[in-house]
Amino acid sequence: ASVATVLTGDIGRRPYPWGLHMNQLQIFLPCAAGVEGFLADEVHRITGLTGNDLLTGRGGALLRASWRDALQLNLHSRLAQRVLVQLAHRPYRSENDLYELASSVAWEIWFTPRQTFKVEVTAQHSPLTSLNFAGLRVKDAVADRFRANSGVRPDVNTQWPDVRIHLHRNTDEA
Repeated sequence: ASVATVLTGDIGRRPYPWGLHMNQLQIFLPCAAGVEGFLADEVHRITGLTGNDLLTGRGGALLRASWRDALQLNLHSRLAQRVLVQLAHRPYRSENDLYELASSVAWEIWFTPRQTFKVEVTAQHSPLTSLNFAGLRVKDAVADRFRANSGVRPDVNTQWPDVRIHLHRNTDEA
């Protein structure tokens, strides 16, 4: 469960988010049900990862990898539907917890106020009643963080955003 950003060809107009090229990232690769094993083989072929660095489960693969691996997967994977990098993770009880979680992410590392963004929300067995309201709370947290740091907030574009932020919730974690 995570707040994540999809890697696109235009993720902040920088080759790496500042300071992340040396770190290991937690990455989730969603895929169609039934092809997880093939996705694992593809990830091994593209990145060379082995052992505990890659776990498959229903609907995708979870791995620890470098920024370079994430970019390679984004360019060369035919089975992964997206390349999602986990930026934050914690338990939640209300939409206010989601706001705090999203506020804790250094969004300014990933994109600028001149770029547009969109928040997409998925859930499994979430106790919250509205996915839309949860998405709005994350959107508000991102915009508020930019406004507090730079005085300018990025615009939301639901059709063609520069950056997509994914919030996934389950019973007690986001």
